[in-house]
Amino acid sequence: FLFQNNAEIRSTGGIPGAFATLTANDGRLRLGRQDDAHTIGHFTKPPTPLTAEEKKLFGTALGIFPQDVNFTPDFPRSAQLISGMYKARTGRTVDGVVSIDPVALSSVLDGTGPVKTVGGRKLTSGDAVRLLLSQVYADIPNPDRQNVFFNAVARSAAKWTLDILT
Repeated sequence: FLFQNNAEIRSTGGIPGAFATLTANDGRLRLGRQDDAHTIGHFTKPPTPLTAEEKKLFGTALGIFPQDVNFTPDFPRSAQLISGMYKARTGRTVDGVVSIDPVALSSVLDGTGPVKTVGGRKLTSGDAVRLLLSQVYADIPNPDRQNVFFNAVARSAAKWTLDILT
């Protein structure tokens, strides 16, 4: 799962701030490793080579910074780039990439109901967009603490998604 935040816009939605893996084995789903752009880190050389056209249009950041893999509007390519970064960092291969942003999450919450998250707070369809795109920045001025909050919300949303699927 790639959790995008539209507060920092990118071609496919927003900045990919948090990542989580989901493993399917013998009909059972399990939430695995969770990371953010900082824990995956940047690369000096793109793990997945960029084309000359990509370098010309987007620069090398597309291939070396996890938060910039979706400078391109081609989501399958963004998925390929983040998958390559994940494999380079962890040695593990992913079979696919799914992305969600606060607006899409809000629509899902409209149909499923709220998800419990940080400090017992409930994330609802009515407040997800406001909270995740603006309120968190007003409430938590420290960027490192914002990342902790976003990671916790992403973890809650991933676990909630897993519960819905099983």
